[in-house]
Amino acid sequence: MAFAEAQVVPPGLNVEVMEGDGAIYNVRNRSVSPPRVRVVDTVGHPVDGAFVTFRLPESGPGALFADGRIATVTTDAQGLAMAPVLRLNSQLGPWEIRIAAAHRGLVTRASIQQISAAPAEAIAGAGGAKRSRGLYLLAAVSAGAAVAASVRFRSSSPVRSGGVSALGGGAAPASQPIAIGIAAGSIGAP
Repeated sequence: MAFAEAQVVPPGLNVEVMEGDGAIYNVRNRSVSPPRVRVVDTVGHPVDGAFVTFRLPESGPGALFADGRIATVTTDAQGLAMAPVLRLNSQLGPWEIRIAAAHRGLVTRASIQQISAAPAEAIAGAGGAKRSRGLYLLAAVSAGAAVAASVRFRSSSPVRSGGVSALGGGAAPASQPIAIGIAAGSIGAP
């Protein structure tokens, strides 16, 4: 039998986001589930011992690690790395966690998109809005236009108020739970 041809695999790294991309957080809770990534080589094998750096936004919506805006961790034998505990700031809107993974002179980058939201009553304030469990106001910026939407998450009581409106405009009543999705980055809530 002839020698099997050795397959030459070009060196390289890839970052796979395992948890956290598209997450929506309530700024009142202030805590965030730490994102988790997997670093693999060009053929999909996990990379043990890669350095993974998580970088949070300098300003605007976002969060902080205990030691600031940048944290570096090392992947385990399965190529997995989890960011340290994050604490949200109080600003609403979309934000990004930038990731860089490095191993033996190779570097690759990725990002995780997240959204900070607030309960609708916190936004409505004294405007006479009724408090509804499971109703949240999401603020996002898409293509330069500020948009707000109420979204009903699973709850045992029916939603009595809601709707979708542009900031500064009137709300359209919603008699059923709604799900929103915002194009250009595809962020949304089921």
